[in-house]
Amino acid sequence: MTKSLLILFAVVMIGAVNMPAQLTRNHPVMPEQTNSYVKSKVHTETQPPLRIDGYKAVNQTQVVNYRNLYGMDLDASFELYNANRNFEYDPISKSLVLARNVRTITGGSLVGGKASLLVSTDMGSTFTELEVYNKTGSLIAMPSVSLVNIDNQQDAATLNWCLSGQTYVSPNWSAGPIGLVFKTVTDIYDFTSEGPDVNNGPSNQWSRLGDQIGISGANPACAYAGLLRVSSTGQYGTYGQWTFDFLTEDFTSSQSPTKWASSVFRNPGALTSSYNGRINIGADANGTQYAVVNNFFADDQDNRVPAVSISENQGKTWSDFNRMPVNLFDSYIATHRLNKDGVFSAYSVNSLVVTGNKKFSYFFRIFTLNDAQDQYASVDIAEAKYDNGTWTLTRVAELNGFPLEFGQHDSASTADGGASGYTPYYQWNSQGHEIQSAITADGSSILVKWVDENSIIGLVPLEKTQKALFYSNGRLAGESQIDSMTPTDVYYTYREVNGGTWNTKVNITNDLSYDKGTHIPSIIPSLTEVPILTCKTVAKSQLGNSQYKAAIEALPDMILDASIDFWTPNIVQVGMFNAINPSSVNEVTHYNFNLNSVFPNPASAEAEITFTMDQPGNVVVELFNAMGSKVATVINRPMDAGMHGTVLDATNLSAGSYHVSLSVGGNRVTRSLVVIR
Repeated sequence: MTKSLLILFAVVMIGAVNMPAQLTRNHPVMPEQTNSYVKSKVHTETQPPLRIDGYKAVNQTQVVNYRNLYGMDLDASFELYNANRNFEYDPISKSLVLARNVRTITGGSLVGGKASLLVSTDMGSTFTELEVYNKTGSLIAMPSVSLVNIDNQQDAATLNWCLSGQTYVSPNWSAGPIGLVFKTVTDIYDFTSEGPDVNNGPSNQWSRLGDQIGISGANPACAYAGLLRVSSTGQYGTYGQWTFDFLTEDFTSSQSPTKWASSVFRNPGALTSSYNGRINIGADANGTQYAVVNNFFADDQDNRVPAVSISENQGKTWSDFNRMPVNLFDSYIATHRLNKDGVFSAYSVNSLVVTGNKKFSYFFRIFTLNDAQDQYASVDIAEAKYDNGTWTLTRVAELNGFPLEFGQHDSASTADGGASGYTPYYQWNSQGHEIQSAITADGSSILVKWVDENSIIGLVPLEKTQKALFYSNGRLAGESQIDSMTPTDVYYTYREVNGGTWNTKVNITNDLSYDKGTHIPSIIPSLTEVPILTCKTVAKSQLGNSQYKAAIEALPDMILDASIDFWTPNIVQVGMFNAINPSSVNEVTHYNFNLNSVFPNPASAEAEITFTMDQPGNVVVELFNAMGSKVATVINRPMDAGMHGTVLDATNLSAGSYHVSLSVGGNRVTRSLVVIR
């Protein structure tokens, strides 16, 4: 590992984890780097097959055939790249719904915004846009949508819903109250809510750090729970909630419950800080609600544990928190032969899925330390399972690393290059590992999705060394010269609700791209049909005439891939994957070869095609159009084992969809390629 990357990882770990400074990440030893993130005409390098834990990674790989939905108008962290539930599925009407927000610009000035729902009834093949909010002087950012199906209606047009988000208001476009838009049986209407109506102390306000769900069935409702923003002498980190009943078309509760009072939890010693993490909310088929936190409590200030408060009357009253026993962490240590462990960054996004009456699974991260040096040995995704008052704690999967996110640092960019300067900052992914859980529509299985570093590919050299500023907790914490990075991929695992064993994790995007901003619905059609969204930075050739065009084009490709700010445009993409049999759909691997990536995608001029072979063989790389007709033969010759790459010239291709085909020894796999003009 290069010196700059040692600095990079040290800074990331110090800034990302609330742990003593001497605790540093024990980065795994990577194989000798033979792959490059730079363009070349044809390069061939031989190496032993890349392996981890004794199996070949390429044997578990599947591509997700994403297609573009739209280009983002706002900062990606304000639109898709957030913890909100903006992508949901209703199994009765078979509707996929995505919440979207767009700024309204007049004469180059921001004057307002609109919010829309994109609705698909054919599993994401086509979407219809429904505008639900459009106002001068206000916009809704970071939207969530909750679906409510009254009387099991199969017509998507009759689906009820609630859209919410943080409003930003003119003239300074500062954060305002929460904006709410309801579609009830009788009407669509919107209004704003400053904060809870009951037990709100010194007028704390709703914040965007909340969780929102729709409840169908006999007690149709929409429910929200979240942290409150501090105002005047209020305590930051206080929790509030509301529930809206779709039968009475009114709120049944809007309060800061007494059972959730700040005095229940560890006192942070300051009004502007809190030990309290995000709160998750879920509901069962009867409408019983479950609010789950991962906190220190006032009577045990040394142990952070998951805990649940339950409401059986639409949020009017809540139970005391039932806590997971602390000794389950000791059992976890003993089971996995660890030295010690603890909750890893409880302030980032966690995930909750309700599996039945008084039953749920809560997913969060646990760090473990090795015996010898008191360093990080691993970070796991763990499942705290609750069953009528009984808790169990199990490992779901081990994580590989710590994904980063990049953006432009305004003041440094101005100092470095004036109006056209672009100095990137980076930080630990603000959404953690983007962990999300889902239950199948028939209630039989749970699936967990996350984003992680690809430890098999390991560190990939960048085209050039890049200066970048590191941010931790909103503050500048250091500067690094970054000359290599590890790409990220999307992983998943699943188990039966009534079973106890999690399947081996699967990497479904095993390539050199940097995955980020991924979402799956909280309900999925089945394990064979899992909808997924992602956020992809546009190709450099598609940047347009922005004043930052030249500066952005000078960024290393992988840093550009990981960027989520206003100046590096991103595209929302939708796809589908088969979790039961990943080799049966969109397959990119077969025994001894792997079609790694086609990049950039979409492409307008050139597209890199990279593939890996464990054994020598005759290689045929061909390009087919959407009708299945062959357009070009890119490679047709014997090649040795190793990682290979070539560049496809797309300058003379018409805009449209194509398929890149890789054939080795009579077996063929494909990846899609979109050409744009």
